[in-house]
This record gives sequence, C-alpha cells and structure tokens, in this order.
Amino acid sequence: MDIFSQIGLGIIAAAVLATLGSFVRQPAILGYILAGVFLGPTVFGVIQDPELVNTVSHIGIMLLLFLIGLEMGVDKLRDMGLVSIAAGVGQVLFTGVIGLGIALSLGFPFIQSMYIAVALTFSSTVIAIKIMSEKQELGSLHGQISIGILIIQDLLAIVALLILGGFGAGSFHFDPSVFGLLFLKGAGLALAAALLSKFVMSSLFRRIAGSNELLILCAIAWCFLVAIVGKKIGFSMEIGAFIAGVSLANIPYAAEISSKTRIIRDFFVTIFFVALGASLIFQDISSLFIPFLVFSLFVLIGNPLIIMLIMRVLKYDVRTGLLTGLNMANISEFSLIVIALGASLGHIDQTITALIAFICVGTMTISSYMITFGEQMYRFLKPYLTPFEVQQQRAHNFQSKAGHIVIFGYGDSGREIALNLLRRGVQVVVVDHNNAVFKLMQKEGVPCVFGSVEDEETLNLLALEGARMVISTLPHPDDMHFVLAYLRRLQKKPPVFVTAQSGKAGLGFFNSGADYVVVKPHVGAKLLLEAAKDLLPPENLGHPKNVSLAGDRDIDYARFVEQISGLRLKELQ
Repeated sequence: MDIFSQIGLGIIAAAVLATLGSFVRQPAILGYILAGVFLGPTVFGVIQDPELVNTVSHIGIMLLLFLIGLEMGVDKLRDMGLVSIAAGVGQVLFTGVIGLGIALSLGFPFIQSMYIAVALTFSSTVIAIKIMSEKQELGSLHGQISIGILIIQDLLAIVALLILGGFGAGSFHFDPSVFGLLFLKGAGLALAAALLSKFVMSSLFRRIAGSNELLILCAIAWCFLVAIVGKKIGFSMEIGAFIAGVSLANIPYAAEISSKTRIIRDFFVTIFFVALGASLIFQDISSLFIPFLVFSLFVLIGNPLIIMLIMRVLKYDVRTGLLTGLNMANISEFSLIVIALGASLGHIDQTITALIAFICVGTMTISSYMITFGEQMYRFLKPYLTPFEVQQQRAHNFQSKAGHIVIFGYGDSGREIALNLLRRGVQVVVVDHNNAVFKLMQKEGVPCVFGSVEDEETLNLLALEGARMVISTLPHPDDMHFVLAYLRRLQKKPPVFVTAQSGKAGLGFFNSGADYVVVKPHVGAKLLLEAAKDLLPPENLGHPKNVSLAGDRDIDYARFVEQISGLRLKELQ
C-alpha cells in the first residue's frame, strides 16, 4: 500500500478512536497510539513500513518543539517563580534517580535503564492543562504551580534531547570534547538565530503582518531553516526547531504564529503517534508485565509523593501538594520522543519502546481520572496525609479584636477588598495558603494568617465569633463549604459574603449558610450590558424575547441568587 493510503487510513483510525476515547474522558493521544497498533504489522498489517510513515511524522515533533520554544518568552520564564523551579528540578532529579535504581534492580542494562529513568521523569502537559481547564483550575494555586513545573520539565526534556543527540548512532560513550564542541555550536546557532530574528525577521514579520498566509509561511520557513542548519552542524532537527521558536518568542506576532501553526503541528503529531503505535512489537510481551506494573505504580504513586515532599519543604499545605502531584502522575509525550530518539540511535531496542508506550497509555488513562477527581481523593486520603502537613505559621500583625473583618483569599479581588478596607481604617485579617502571597501580604503590611481554610486550627485563630463579617473570594467551592460548616457551629455566626463562579454554586453557598453571594460572571455580564445598551438599536431595548437557550438554567440560578442576596442584605441592615 502506498504511503498516502497508509497515512490516510492512520488519520481516519486515529480520529475514530480518539473520538470514542473522548466519550470516556481519555486523552486523544491514546486513540492515536491504539490506531497505530491496530493498523501496524502486529494486527491488520495496513501500515507495513512504520519507519517511512515515521519520517513524515517527525515534522510534527519539529513543529511541536518550535511552538514550545515560541511560548518560552522572557515574561513567561520570569513568572514561573521559585516554587515551580525548585519543585520541577527536584521532581526530575528524584524521579530520575529512583527510576534508574528500579530499572537496574529489575535487571535492565545501564543504557536502557538510563533511557527508562529519563522517560519516567516527564509528565504530560496536554493532559494536565486540558483537565484543569475543564475544571476551571488553571488560575488556582496548584494549577499555577503545576504549569510552572511542567514548563521546567519541558526545558529539561529539551536538554535531554540535546545531550542524547550528541551521542553517535550505536554509541553511548561520553566524550567531553565532543559535547563541549556541540555546546559551542549550539550557543553559536542560538546567538545567530537571535540576532537574525531581532534585526531581520522582526522587520520582515512587521511588513507581512497583514497577511496571515505569509506570516505563517515565513514562520514555518524560519523553523525549517534553523532546523536544517542545526542538523548540518550536528544537532537533531527538533533541537534546531526549538532554537528557532525561542528566537521568535518575544516578537509581537508570536501568539498569532503559535495559534495558527497548531493545526499543522497537531496533524503531523497525530501521524507520529500512529507510527509509534504501528512500530510496537508484541512478541514476548508477557516478560514486560512486571516492569510495566512496577514502573506504572511508581509514576502513579511515587511522582505525587515526591511532589508532596518537595511542596512540604517549601511550606505549602498538603492539599496543594497532593493536587499538584496528581497532575504529574503520568508520563509525557516527550517521554515517547526521547525513547524514539534512543531507538533511532540504536541505544535501545523495540522492547523498551513498547514498554514505555504501554506505561504512557496506562498512566495517562488512570491519571486522567485521578486529576478529575482530585478533590474527592484529597478528602478520602486526608486522614493519612498527616506526615505531609506543614506546621502553620501564626498571624502576622493580627491581634483579635471584636468587629474585625475576615477575608479568605488574597487573589485579585481579595487584595483589592483588603487594601480598600485598610485605607478606610477597618481592621481586617486575610487568610491564604500561598507562601508567596503570604510574603506579599507581610511586605504590604496586611494582617494575615498563613494556612489552609480546611484546617480548623487556622480558623480558630481568626476569632470568627467576634468578627463583623466574613468575605470570601476562594476559587474552590469545597473550601467555602468547609468554612460555612465551621461557621454554622459557632454560637454567634457573622454575616458571610462570598463570590461564586456559577449560579448553581451560588445557590449551594446559600443552602450552606452564606448571606450574600455575588455570581461573578452574571454580575460582569450585567455591567457590560448596562454600559453597552446605549449603543443598541431602539427595537432591541425592550424585554428579551421568551426564547429557551441552553445556558438559561444557570442564568436563572444566578438571578435567583441575586434576588435572595438583596433580600438578605436588607435583613442584615
């Protein structure tokens, strides 16, 4: 069968299986690999030459690294923070060392053990971001830390690919002079790309920015140019593509190039994983069962434990540590890329490739549910997580006095509320479990308590029975329900004002004892419509038509919450 038909059938099978997988909340990559397995020589034999398909598919990996480099702007690297760097580097080191020890103890040769250890260290950025986005947790503390750790892992994966690319085919001998020369070549290529980007490409993109077609074409051409030059001087084309992306990361058109190029990248990345699945050999698969089980359990359980230990050292609460750790409970697309590179260099055989692919499929499948049900897992495991708990720091410049206002959360809204009240001479105390935010509050002179709202000792510090009111901007409904349950047990419960992300969540807060709820999306929409109504045609200013829409139910909840909030506020006044 010709290559066009092989690729075409691979794309069709990948689309079908990825769609079926989405119905049970599985990542698309699993469907791509399974499509390759079914079409490969082991099952139906449609893809008879996986290497030929794999050659085409490497364009996708090249574009993947180009886009990763394109997103590595100075601002993004600056905003990662110490915790992400410490946790990311620490996790890779600990996972790598322990993984190496496990592989050697299972009888794998040193070179194969090194590749296995490296593959186990990287977690899937795609899965973590996709599920956190669905759960609206990207802006949460554990979401921000997780993204930072994943960026660090991506950078270290690039370093791993760079180092592995320095070894010759069939050789694993470390020659300092070879690697020193390779480093100088890489620095020279990066410097040349940066200078050309600043003085030539920026001017070119500015002139052609009005044409999306030319903008994307020239960006991809730049990617290929640097990749080809990189290959000529001894790098892999993927590393050259990464350097090309980094060189364009700070131009004004980087975001547009990234968004437009993703479609092309995704097409070729799909072919890569189909080809990977087709190349898997299932002979003597029974010999891989024990290593598969051991390594999978290490990734699913060991990685979260490693992250939790690091987060404990960094003074973060156990809940943040666990939820961050669950996002690392799988291995990454980069793991497969590293293994594919090792196989192409002759360092490892298809048995190791198959083992890592099975671990990837297994951990991605299970971790998808672990991340989705992270809060439920935390509540179930909480009694057993005491070794990871951090001794809470006590209040800073806060002395209990009747009539104070307690604010939960020092995010954008919480900070503005706290500073506004302090300017009016009102006594406030703010509770937050983000160590960096706690230091910010100390610097700004805001009375504060560092601790988790799910820790009753933290709540006991706040003298809530004597508080004038409680204001919460907490992003997680479960946190607020815990606080409301605590407040219901007090002899004198203060009025409680909270924000909610949906009408349904707001109604749940009322049922749990909140007095006033602001549904943020609803209030924001009302203000925007009120501001824009003068620009609407007169015929559209009457009452809305009685048309049923899919989102009406939550809007009805939000309106009801707004009405009973107004009534309750009158009672409090």
